[in-house]
Amino acid sequence: MPGRIRYLDSMRAVAILMVVAIHAKGGVTLPDPALRQWIDFIIYPVAVPVFFLVDGFLLAKKYPTPGTFDYNRFIGRSFARLVVPWLAFTIFYTLARWGFEMASLLDEQQVLGADLSRILLASYGSVYAPQLYFLLSLFFIRLTAPAWLVVFRWEKYLLTAVFLVYLLIYKAGIDHLVPYLEIRGGQEPILHALWGLQFYFLGGVLQAWGVEKRKLLFPVLLAAFVGCTAWASRFDTSPLHLVVQYLYLTTFFSLFAAFSIHAPLLDRLGTNTMGIYLLHAPILIKCFSLVLARLPAGPLPSYLILVAATTISAYVLSTYLRRYPLSSWLLGE
Repeated sequence: MPGRIRYLDSMRAVAILMVVAIHAKGGVTLPDPALRQWIDFIIYPVAVPVFFLVDGFLLAKKYPTPGTFDYNRFIGRSFARLVVPWLAFTIFYTLARWGFEMASLLDEQQVLGADLSRILLASYGSVYAPQLYFLLSLFFIRLTAPAWLVVFRWEKYLLTAVFLVYLLIYKAGIDHLVPYLEIRGGQEPILHALWGLQFYFLGGVLQAWGVEKRKLLFPVLLAAFVGCTAWASRFDTSPLHLVVQYLYLTTFFSLFAAFSIHAPLLDRLGTNTMGIYLLHAPILIKCFSLVLARLPAGPLPSYLILVAATTISAYVLSTYLRRYPLSSWLLGE
């Protein structure tokens, strides 16, 4: 596809598999604590942050000079890309939840008996579909794009220093905001926009430093990541875990960017991440988990099968939906 950066598609393909893997944990019981810990370590630090990082990186890369950014067009496209699918699938999953509750197929009632204000708040907070918050969170970040374009044009040392200051402010202040904004059982989009902004900011920093062109940086980052991970396993401190996450995320980006890694299968998944993201949970994961519960496979094979089956089916379904005229609106394309 012309104009696409293929290594970013491949990177997003791996990230979307991790996202599916996060939600698939609710569909399979993994009794081994060590196994759960390893899976969490592999998927949680980079799965969603990669998408924020790539968006910030692309903004900095596409508009390096003043006067080339059309804010109204950018926000219009972002609204169609993010808010319209969020609204369409929020309505769909809310109605689906209502239907399942009416048929007594779910143990907990979240829609039946709830007043309209509670249903609307739960819909806004992605209670019925845990992944949808990301779309609103990224849209809120994009609303501030003109400010970030100014910041991303600063000299790289200053930009890095300001990034570190933002990270410190976020870590020091976010706990004070949570009690006022959090939604029980859901994901509050403004809180997650503030969380995602650190990775969005990092994307601009990586672009300023030209990480995509520095192949020799990857082994350095990898060594630092492995060393800090080993250290963190001995000293369980929050700042150290944060360093590990950032080294993991930066190493992950450097691997794909510096070596332009891409493959046909990853390209296909990477250009369909929106469809997979919208469709994989909660219905597909729930259906496959019910089937797997009747099979004699062990916990880990069941988990891996659930991730693969959900990803493939969401990809096939999104490809099938593209045959219909309104699919471009539904899938944000």
